[in-house]
Amino acid sequence: MGVIMGPGNREPGDVLDVGVLIRRELAAHGIESHLEQADDLETAKVIEASGKEWFLWNLVHRLRGQEDRDAWPDTVHRHVDSMLESRIQPQAEQMSPEELRGCLRSRLVADVDDGTPTDLSYGRPFAPGIIEVLCADYPHSVTTLGRGHVEELPLGIDEAFDIGRANTVAEPVDESFEAADGVRILTGDSLFVASKAIDIAALVGGPIGPAPHGLAFALPNRSLLLYQVLSAEDWIQQTAELVQLVESMVADPEYFHPGGVVSDAAYYWAPDGRIDLLGGRHIDEDGETSLWISPPDSLADYLPVEPQE
Repeated sequence: MGVIMGPGNREPGDVLDVGVLIRRELAAHGIESHLEQADDLETAKVIEASGKEWFLWNLVHRLRGQEDRDAWPDTVHRHVDSMLESRIQPQAEQMSPEELRGCLRSRLVADVDDGTPTDLSYGRPFAPGIIEVLCADYPHSVTTLGRGHVEELPLGIDEAFDIGRANTVAEPVDESFEAADGVRILTGDSLFVASKAIDIAALVGGPIGPAPHGLAFALPNRSLLLYQVLSAEDWIQQTAELVQLVESMVADPEYFHPGGVVSDAAYYWAPDGRIDLLGGRHIDEDGETSLWISPPDSLADYLPVEPQE
């Protein structure tokens, strides 16, 4: 399953241990490095002498999901090898159009400045707080393409997005199951399960099934797509259940979100293809969190906005 539960920050020594393992692997490849900010999992990183950075957050959480701690060195070994191997692969802009047609993927990411050097200003709006960007899916790694790489592709940007979307839509969904309160979840090993929301109509024609009144959906991380097929009688309660489940996932420090949180909001997909904000969390100036639901105009075209008697 794509959901991994981990023990949060309760083992601060894990960061130091993983940092040491990464530095040992890099040293085996003749790469000098040092560990910085080991006391803060969110910012801890190994920095090579060349300046390249290895942020530890994702890897530490992934390792904590393994039952056998003795297996950590082997996991780190494979991780470092795959990342170093990706450096010697042809860059996306060096590939032929035919090669790109096999490796380009569209990916939905949070529309925030997370401090990373990758320029995603070319990203296309998907929904409030979420943009669509392009990735290169190599055999052992995935690279998010920055503006400079995209502008040098041997394909026009429109064609690149068309190819990326088609490939993402074709990505497999390994599991579909019902969580608490009727919310259903699509997940799998693919890094692009949540990004399949770029074509919800295809999902409605496949694993989700008919949704004549539309869908409430959420993308808490890259491996999860949560949804409710809305009904005229119960859409308010269904949306509340979805918003509450997303909040429980995002607010729980022990819940591992591979790649980070995409969005803590719930959205409405109308059968005509419109996507609008539907609900989410609000944090006031005192730090108090409340949940809200506000039906967009698109929803009113398919569902009664006033509660039924």
